[in-house]
Amino acid sequence: MKFGAIEQEEEMKLVCELPYIQTVGKLVPLFKPDVVLFDMDGLQVGDAVSAVNKIKTELPHAKLIVLVSYGRKESELLRMIEADIDSLLEKTVQIRNQVINAIEAAMNNQYIMPHHLIRPFEKRLMTLKTISFDIFSIQLKERGFHLTRRETEVAYWLRRGLGNKKIAEKLMITKGTVRVYVSHVYEKMYCDSRQELIDNLQTIPRQPS
Repeated sequence: MKFGAIEQEEEMKLVCELPYIQTVGKLVPLFKPDVVLFDMDGLQVGDAVSAVNKIKTELPHAKLIVLVSYGRKESELLRMIEADIDSLLEKTVQIRNQVINAIEAAMNNQYIMPHHLIRPFEKRLMTLKTISFDIFSIQLKERGFHLTRRETEVAYWLRRGLGNKKIAEKLMITKGTVRVYVSHVYEKMYCDSRQELIDNLQTIPRQPS
């Protein structure tokens, strides 16, 4: 799929298009995009997951939106979701608008997925979210950082790029309370600034090897 229509958006710029999966891991990092649109048409799911992992490794801060054709097996879609992508879109005649909306949503840390695909995965997605948080908590303890559950929740969302306001909304607490927890995390993780804290949190892999 061609993504040239993105150039028509005032606040978006297409920095490159790569036609071959073999070039993904080597060339994408050179352009340092904020968002990567990945069309998995014609790819085996294993190859697609491998490419996604390479992109995530080289560009941990980039948002990754995967496009799929109608008729992909649920098991294949689940594997893509488990690869920690930021949105999953099914290609339709409205794909241009869907892509633009997905980019805007991803930059605001929102996940987009077609409604008819959500129901089969709803319980599984909630399970994955719980597992992801529990793994993160264990990883912190393995590194000698003993945070309370609420402090761990704040650190979890900090690592995923959320600001205090968004974290407050996620946890249904006030921004002031978030600031208090962030200061506790600073102290317990021996950090002097928010950026230092985020950098340290980013060294913790999102998925265990």
